[in-house]
Amino acid sequence: MREEATISKNKVQLNKREDNSIISAQEISKTWKNGFIDKVESETEKGLRKPQYGALSAIRAHWTVSSKPATVVLPTGTGKTETMLSLLLMGNIEKLLVIVPTDALRKQVSDKFIDFGILHKVLELLNENTLYPKVGVLKSKLSTSEEIEEFFNRSNVIISTAQIVTGMLLDLQQCIANKCSHLFIDEAHHVGATTWKSFKKEFSSKKILQFTATPFRNDNKSLDGKIIFNYPLSKAQDEGYFREIEFIPIKEFDSNKYDKSIADKAVEILRRDLESGYNNVLMARVNSKKRAEEVFECYVEFEEFNTVQ
Repeated sequence: MREEATISKNKVQLNKREDNSIISAQEISKTWKNGFIDKVESETEKGLRKPQYGALSAIRAHWTVSSKPATVVLPTGTGKTETMLSLLLMGNIEKLLVIVPTDALRKQVSDKFIDFGILHKVLELLNENTLYPKVGVLKSKLSTSEEIEEFFNRSNVIISTAQIVTGMLLDLQQCIANKCSHLFIDEAHHVGATTWKSFKKEFSSKKILQFTATPFRNDNKSLDGKIIFNYPLSKAQDEGYFREIEFIPIKEFDSNKYDKSIADKAVEILRRDLESGYNNVLMARVNSKKRAEEVFECYVEFEEFNTVQ
């Protein structure tokens, strides 16, 4: 398979196998039955966070009575990706397509799916015989139905961006939908383009879940799909999922230097935190692609960091 469409090798498995390359995606998914320890955290025991546990309960209840698209609202920091991972294990999901809005998020999400993230390493919620999924990372458009057939057959989970899948010919989009049993849309408030809506229609007979921190799209319109779980931001704050926000004012009187001054101060704080042992990430949020390109130039000069857009 070409470099633009890669599948994880997963050389270290939960059951101590050295290499699962000869094991089929179907065989791997069979190990997920009863492979997940479904419990909520307590003062004395590791487990899922309350918003994650509640979201999973709501999703299972919804799928019991309906196959219509649904939306799950989880505030940033409460664990959307781990909720998806848990659902992959307990939801009898045969072939999952996860759509994310950006290249950076595609890597972040795929890295977690490859080894089940903290579900295994930190929370210890997986049984020893549970195998990691084969994760297909789609970085460019596939050209033929044969390529789609081969790539999807070899993967348990396929992760890509909306731009890539909607850029394929309609018959290839239909082929993708036919190969998948479930569609998860991460950061769903970015959804809105007509071409994307057309792609989602190809999944009308499949289970679709939208995950977001806000029930409103970037154009301020409501997301389609019934909201089946909405964890309040105020409750997330009460539960301690957010740290106190520190406001740091920056004095800059030249409007042409606003972005550069903010970037310099932000990187200064990031360096300080990294030196103190924190594994932090710096993120700049803007409201348009044009502004993203402008702000990106202020950060790319810091060569010691892997700056992505």
